[in-house]
Amino acid sequence: MSVLRSVILTASVAVIPLAIQARNAVPPQPERTVMWYVGHPAELRAVMAACANNPGTAKHNPDCENVVQAQLVLAANRASAVTDLTPPTSPHYWFVHPEQLGPELFYCSHTQDAEVRHQIFCDSAEAAEKMR
Repeated sequence: MSVLRSVILTASVAVIPLAIQARNAVPPQPERTVMWYVGHPAELRAVMAACANNPGTAKHNPDCENVVQAQLVLAANRASAVTDLTPPTSPHYWFVHPEQLGPELFYCSHTQDAEVRHQIFCDSAEAAEKMR
């Protein structure tokens, strides 16, 4: 029994310093904020996949919460980029939708009826063209 105890003690003395050394070899990961994940989409996707794979642990992990919040920020940014409610009666509309200005001006140049020109927003399109 004393030989076995000696072997275990010797193994413990050899293994414990290796474990401490290995733990210290990996630097601690800095806290990753919501805005950090917004700026690092590849890492966001990787962490999101890991969190989705282990939802029981994810609810206690700040990184999992941060990637969810980062996805909400990104979704809000995308929504605000495409949700311009400026009506085509405003010259600003044609600066937000420049790809529509050329065809609009073409239609306006071929329409003489004042009521039709009003209905297809010729005044604002022509005003936007003068501002360019």
